Amino acid sequence: MKTSSLPGQRLHIIDAFRGFALIGVVLVHMVEQYLAAAPSEELRAVMVQGPLDEAIEFLLRLLVTGKFFAMFSFLFGLSFFIQMDRAASRGVNYHGRFLWRVTLLLLIGYMHSLFYRGDILTIYAMLAFLLVPFYRVSNKTLLIVSFLLLAGAGRYLVFALNGGETIIPFGAGEPHLPRNVAYFDAVTSGSLLDVFASNAVFGHLAKMEWQLNFNGRFYLTFAFFLLGLWVGRIRLFERLDELHGAVKRILKYAIGLTL
Repeated sequence: MKTSSLPGQRLHIIDAFRGFALIGVVLVHMVEQYLAAAPSEELRAVMVQGPLDEAIEFLLRLLVTGKFFAMFSFLFGLSFFIQMDRAASRGVNYHGRFLWRVTLLLLIGYMHSLFYRGDILTIYAMLAFLLVPFYRVSNKTLLIVSFLLLAGAGRYLVFALNGGETIIPFGAGEPHLPRNVAYFDAVTSGSLLDVFASNAVFGHLAKMEWQLNFNGRFYLTFAFFLLGLWVGRIRLFERLDELHGAVKRILKYAIGLTL
């Protein structure tokens, strides 16, 4: 299959990957029932009723969750490179416009997060600001930083600095209530304004605690951003026929990392 393209021509294989990644995101959130927070034991008992539910959940976590999160993050970094590179080919400095678009993404994400605590656009926007300084670093630096982040360097650093304690005030929950209690009270029996109030501040604290401390996905997301930038640099999708053997070897390692 011919995959090369002329400069400025749209790469349809990347569009196909984006659609594939979005399907995975939808599947994962459907199984999680869009809770955007860890359920209580009582709620989990309602969500998972029997061996079939457990099997579906296990298979999705094994085959979908990590893979599509990685793919979506990777494509974001790749798209960043494509935008910057095509602007540069026209003699246009795209840095300012990209930062403006990221600022809008941050605002849209925050508005979305008022309705849905699990919003990821705010995280992508914050990390996108960090992509700009990496645009001009060497390929070697991109790979080294990516490897360190994938190996858990960010999480280990946070653990070394705080000994595993929370890095967010109130342990990512309202100070007078256990974690997530106020959120589920607002969702199940409160008004829309109650949901907004719960998500506006403490929802973001909970998300950042999960991203930076508990799960460490913040660092992994940025690592995949950088790998997408690197793949754009080497023109992989424009040289896919030429690099087919190397791609197969890399994918074997990538699949292992996301298991």
